[in-house]
Amino acid sequence: MQYFGPPAFFATMSIVHGSLIVHALARMRARPAASASQRARFTILLRTLPAIFRLARRRLTGSHNVQLRQ
Repeated sequence: MQYFGPPAFFATMSIVHGSLIVHALARMRARPAASASQRARFTILLRTLPAIFRLARRRLTGSHNVQLRQ
């Protein structure tokens, strides 16, 4: 702060955010979007208890072709 002053903070933040935007756009263009047949419904799973995985597996395996990782 003594050498560059308060404006350097905003310049640094704009450089960081700009590079994040460039990286995000590059990652989005890296490969095409998944087709509708490859997409599945998103399910939120809490990782607090191992029992949640058993309950979710019982519920999901009947109607979806989903593999849960532990």
